[in-house]
Amino acid sequence: MDLFPHKISVGVFLSAFMPDTIHQPSYLVDMDFETVTIGSPEETFTITTMGPNFLKSRLYQNLELAKTLVRPGSLFHQDLSKAKKLSDEGYGSVTRVFFVCGKDQAMSIELQCWMINNNPPKAMLEIKDAEHMPMFSKTKQLCDVLMREKEFEIEGLKKRRNIEKRNQRS
Repeated sequence: MDLFPHKISVGVFLSAFMPDTIHQPSYLVDMDFETVTIGSPEETFTITTMGPNFLKSRLYQNLELAKTLVRPGSLFHQDLSKAKKLSDEGYGSVTRVFFVCGKDQAMSIELQCWMINNNPPKAMLEIKDAEHMPMFSKTKQLCDVLMREKEFEIEGLKKRRNIEKRNQRS
C-alpha cells in the first residue's frame, strides 16, 4: 500500500493488523505476540508464538490439545523491524476501512480500538457476533456489509483518479 497507493482504491482490514505511519511496521507484532530468536549469533531467525495463557484463555478449551496443534511461525518480524515507517504520502493516502469483530478472541477489542484510535480509518464497520474469521463465522453478514459499503471503493477510486490527473499535469 505504501509503494503503490495509486493502484489501491480501498484498504480493507478484516481481522488484520492495521499499521500506522508513526511506528515501525513490527510494532503491532511486538505488542501482541511473544517472539523467540533462534539460530547462531551470525544468522538469527525470529519466530512468533502464542503463549499457553493466551491459548487457554482465548482460543482453546483443551490446552494440551492446543499445544500439540499450534506451531511457531513467522510474521516476518525481522523484516518488519528493519523496514522504514509507512509514509503519510503513500500508505496514509489510501482510503482504509476497518472491521471490528465483536467476538474476536485472537485480536482483543482493546487492540482493535487502539488501532482505530491511533490511525483512524475512513470507516469502522462492526459485525457484532463475528469471531476472528468472519468469512467463516458470519459469512452472510460480512457479504451484506461489504456490498453496502461499496461506496468507499467508489470514493477511493475517485480520489485515485484525482491524484493521477494532478500528477499528469505536473
